[in-house]
Amino acid sequence: MNYLKKGVKDTIKAVKFRKLLFFSLTFLQIIFLVLFFYTTLTYQLKIFDNIQTISQPLEEANYDVDSLKSGDPFTSEMGLIYKGYTGLVNNFIKMFSWLTFLFVFLNGAIWLLSHRMLKKYTGKELLQMGIKYVSSFLIAFVPLSIIAYYILKKMIFGGASQEGFLLVSQILLAIFLIMTYFFYVAITLINIKSWKKFAYNIYYVGIRKIHWSLIVLLINLTIIFGLLWLINLATISSNLFFLSLILVLILIIVLITTKIFWITSLDNLRKIKK
Repeated sequence: MNYLKKGVKDTIKAVKFRKLLFFSLTFLQIIFLVLFFYTTLTYQLKIFDNIQTISQPLEEANYDVDSLKSGDPFTSEMGLIYKGYTGLVNNFIKMFSWLTFLFVFLNGAIWLLSHRMLKKYTGKELLQMGIKYVSSFLIAFVPLSIIAYYILKKMIFGGASQEGFLLVSQILLAIFLIMTYFFYVAITLINIKSWKKFAYNIYYVGIRKIHWSLIVLLINLTIIFGLLWLINLATISSNLFFLSLILVLILIIVLITTKIFWITSLDNLRKIKK
């Protein structure tokens, strides 16, 4: 457990001696969260409106078999349904594109600066680290997203059973969580210059030392979700609105410190060659 103790010490030391950089990270984290929730909420409302555009004509459609056989149309609103469908697809694509942009560039900058909290890097080194960050993101999520899109699309339009659709969705979610884990392992190691050593250490820390890596992850998630639970409790009580704001600020600070703790703990872990 020495890697955890050293991780805590290195995190405290980094925050203590790089206050200005930590403040900058906190500011960037706030911007990221605001843009993330704004984008998600905006497109969720648009997507809900598209669904309403599709569902309303379908609810009023002609489902009488005899009437359809006699030549009456199923619905006179096919143009509206098509418009709702194309709008739905476009809004999904736009939401996915904006969220990808935020995670690749803004969140990427936050992770690079989190590395910078622990050690000074040249501009060239930061660029190389940025390339590894983007590469890790693309490898982890782009192929999975494309495969998931075509599988789910085929199941939806192919008339798959609800049980089959649910099973495939659960499998895809499990794969997504596994890839997310390896992605977050990878971005703690982007400071390794050699691509070969970078790939090997993802395997070494992410698989061979997974029992130790998951302890760090569990600590971070416990703290974050514990704070989210407290924020939720404070939010539903009108008398604790000010407390909820304080807890949100604490959460933002925790999101930064847990990133630093994750980086330094896994960096210490990869140096334990057992």
